[in-house]
Amino acid sequence: MKRRMERTATVADIAIYDDFAHHPTAIAKSIESMRKRHPGHRIVVAVEPRSNSMKLGVHNDTLAASLQGADLVWMYQPPDMGREFAAALAGLGDKVKLFADYDQLVSDMSTAVTAGDRVVFMSNGGFGSARQTLTALLQRMRGS
Repeated sequence: MKRRMERTATVADIAIYDDFAHHPTAIAKSIESMRKRHPGHRIVVAVEPRSNSMKLGVHNDTLAASLQGADLVWMYQPPDMGREFAAALAGLGDKVKLFADYDQLVSDMSTAVTAGDRVVFMSNGGFGSARQTLTALLQRMRGS
């Protein structure tokens, strides 16, 4: 099924996935599923909050908990997200990084992912083509 944990590329033993997970329950389930399917691998995720409920902060109190199972988290923070959004993620500590720019998010990810990682892009939209950009960047940097 398209966009449900769809493996879109593998570059230098870094598997890249596209997933429609776009609210805390789906995010937690996707991370749990990846952890079970790929024991011993780091599960790193990038999340783009696009739904109205995410943008309105409805899920702020459950978002950090839904991401606890990930080893690293890159979060896109749209310009219309309030300060409460960043504060809600503080419980994740150093494992989360927030970016207001897709290219900066991808650039940072490209230097942090390593062989064996399972990278999951979670969004109900196009995520600014970040997944495709990361794939191309890793291909240039590390070969296919």
